[in-house]
Amino acid sequence: MADNKSSFYQLIFNEGLYKLGAKADPAEVSKLSLHGSPFLFLYREQAEVAPELLEMLRKMIIAVQLDPSRTPVYDHAQDPVDFRVIKATETIKVVLTFGMQPRDLGIDVPYKNAKAVDYLGIRLFFFDSLSLIGSKPTRKKFLWTILKEIFSI
Repeated sequence: MADNKSSFYQLIFNEGLYKLGAKADPAEVSKLSLHGSPFLFLYREQAEVAPELLEMLRKMIIAVQLDPSRTPVYDHAQDPVDFRVIKATETIKVVLTFGMQPRDLGIDVPYKNAKAVDYLGIRLFFFDSLSLIGSKPTRKKFLWTILKEIFSI
């Protein structure tokens, strides 16, 4: 009976949700902490990112009154960021993602597009991809409405 019980606990606690206990890579934590910003922007596109989309993202950062040189922005496809690293920085409190889902960060939480997900003290937002936002004015307007709420503008 004890063997069945321990194998049951191993099965349950080996779920992805409980695997955050592993240590984050100190070099990755240092890279994200370097900026000292409580905000992190991540994006992931299916194809190479057009320069005008990156400029759109830079303008969004400026519009919400952040300094682009002090606000970390990462292409998740080129430079993946794991939630353990985000959590380990202790400075990042809000993560805005574009074209991503929670599993891309190594977590399994329910989410809805553009709705806040509070997870272990970090507020996560999952938005449409930059290419979709850039190609549809209604999506861009919707995003701006949400950003004004997030940043109290």
